[in-house]
Amino acid sequence: MARTKFVTGVLSLLGPDATESAHFLGQRIGLDFRDSPYLRGIVQDTRQIHQRSWHYAVQFFSALGRESLVAVLIEDAQWADEGSLDLLEHL
Repeated sequence: MARTKFVTGVLSLLGPDATESAHFLGQRIGLDFRDSPYLRGIVQDTRQIHQRSWHYAVQFFSALGRESLVAVLIEDAQWADEGSLDLLEHL
């Protein structure tokens, strides 16, 4: 159910052709999309998933920012992994 809600939310913002984006972003945040046709062949290549999910995250937040003002609440930042902090800095 969480995967479906996540994909629906991403598609509502990025459009009906953004399924690939949703699957990469979902995999990156811990939802299991390893059976996705977009990830199936590269699911073990964490570097490629990382790079592509960053690309899609920028698209997502850019689209969100075109809709309205964006505020990001970071709770318990002391527990964030280095990759998450790097993404926030990149954004």
